Amino acid sequence: MRTLPIALALLVTSPAWPGATPARADDPAAIPDSVWTSLPWTVLPRIEVRGRAPVDALGPLPLASTRLEGADLDRYRDDDLATLLAPVTGLRLASAGGPAAPARPSLRGSTFEQVLVLVDGRRRNVAQGGGVDLSDIPLASVESVEIARGGASALFGGDAIGGAIQVRTRAPRRTSWRVHAEAGSFEERTLLLTGTTELSSRWSGRASYRDFGTRGDYPYRDDARGTERRVQNGDATERHAELRADADLDAWSLRLDASGLDAERGVPGSEEFPTPSARTADRQWTAGARLAQNVARPWRATFDASWLGRSHAYREPAAAFGPIDESHRNQRVEFESALERIATTSKIRLAGGGSVDWLDSTTDGERARATAHVRARTTRDVSWRGTWRATLAARVDAVEGFAPFAAPRVGLEYAPGERWRWRASAGTSWRAPTFDDLFWPARATAAGNPDLRAERGRDADLGVTLQGLPRETTVTVDAFLRDVTDLIQWSPGASGVWRPHNIGGALVGGVEAECRSRFELGGRRSLSLALSGAWLSTRDTTGEPNVDGRELPYRPRRTGAIDVRLDLSAFALESTWRAIDDVYVTRANTKALPGYVLGDVRLRTVAVHDVAADLGVRNVTNESARDFRDYPLPGRTLFLGLSWARGDA
Repeated sequence: MRTLPIALALLVTSPAWPGATPARADDPAAIPDSVWTSLPWTVLPRIEVRGRAPVDALGPLPLASTRLEGADLDRYRDDDLATLLAPVTGLRLASAGGPAAPARPSLRGSTFEQVLVLVDGRRRNVAQGGGVDLSDIPLASVESVEIARGGASALFGGDAIGGAIQVRTRAPRRTSWRVHAEAGSFEERTLLLTGTTELSSRWSGRASYRDFGTRGDYPYRDDARGTERRVQNGDATERHAELRADADLDAWSLRLDASGLDAERGVPGSEEFPTPSARTADRQWTAGARLAQNVARPWRATFDASWLGRSHAYREPAAAFGPIDESHRNQRVEFESALERIATTSKIRLAGGGSVDWLDSTTDGERARATAHVRARTTRDVSWRGTWRATLAARVDAVEGFAPFAAPRVGLEYAPGERWRWRASAGTSWRAPTFDDLFWPARATAAGNPDLRAERGRDADLGVTLQGLPRETTVTVDAFLRDVTDLIQWSPGASGVWRPHNIGGALVGGVEAECRSRFELGGRRSLSLALSGAWLSTRDTTGEPNVDGRELPYRPRRTGAIDVRLDLSAFALESTWRAIDDVYVTRANTKALPGYVLGDVRLRTVAVHDVAADLGVRNVTNESARDFRDYPLPGRTLFLGLSWARGDA
């Protein structure tokens, strides 16, 4: 009987045995080797425990959303946020060129500046404008990413007409280390170092460093001329570092964090107008502190303060109209304090704070903008033929130079059982003009407009989720409608000078669908499948001749993605395919870019002695594609990576 040797081993190593050394239950090394070698061994199959993460009682409103965490993030731990989000339904990343070109998001046909990006609740959008480059956010220390599609100003304030992308970093928990090195086409190379450790009985810390570089020049096919050409001046070097320290102070928890980005890039320009001498230099620094109450009291308090500094320089000594040397420095200080109370059937959060943005620019001059806000959110759960949750949120922002903005939103969720979950919400959102919109200096080609009004949006959302089906299948379908007024649009005017105007509005609607399944193939083998698709309808409602009723440019009507992962005992094979429909490139819908299908394949090996390898191919079919006219995307590229990891890094 196998139970007898085990019982004897426990008896021998127990404190009651005369002369025996007490053995800790969590320290197998304390048990004598003679005991281990005498025991019979049985290797059990791996046990996987899967489940859904608990929903934050005061998390996002019942908007359509996609949450990526766990295994979804582990697959892209060595990449950046843009790579992770490329196949997400309802979201489009448009790139103006090669591997170092910025990747800015659009949600449900929004502009880049109508998408708010937050890291640990802090804004990455700056008052000067331009949107957020998601390739500047590495995933090495990210815990989760949530993409909320729909007006989210009731939660986060301005710039969230299309939605918000929330990134949350991981708390340092236990000692772990990770090193990753990668090389690929166009002399691309990446080095990633990440470490987490306990600093003392109360403090733990994490540090990460990512170094990326590429020559960036690549061949492409000029479809108009039927010839092969080459993108030049596409090199880049980027370095990103991050520090975080967490402390348990009994009744309070404290978090301190800082990060830095240093990037130098060449700017190839377009096919028609190349810029072989143009260069950019970008620097970004962040620092923050968060203090949260741990004790269980009726009300829980949190305090958060942060600083962001960003500089951007653009130089083109051989520009057609004379040398260009521009520099811009943005800074922001923001803070917020909040109180929340979570009871059995009701929850409430109250918060208030403010921020100040500064800009020192060779084009826009010295500018400043102060903002103060208050917000409230409450939920109420009722059980009647299922579970109902009603949500009400409202936020008021006072932005210097504008009348106060009020953004309410209401939501309702209903779950008649374990499988079905219905949700609906409606609300308003807004976006103030950027400093570039208002103050760009009058030049031969462009000029700002200090009389601009803020954009305002109204939207409604209806969705359903069906879960608990065979093969762990989950199906989600969402429909939405958004009306934007006072839309800010840059357009050419007298003498060919481009100026921003409040041109009226746009009506945007659509349907999004997603299906995820997992097939167990026996043993440690499985097949995961994710399908997503979106249909988008956009209409110009400005009333202007030749464009009223036309589709908005650069908004594909249909998009879709397929993600497949085959897990075997020794390796995993992954493949992701994205399809983009034709897009108009003019407001009058007279010219269009053809759609495309891009596919990536990746082979990952299981770690042996803590070392793993992965080999991948991007754009497997060598598709000739463009997100913007005259800006070709790279063709087929290869990469090979090696990783060493110890612990949960």
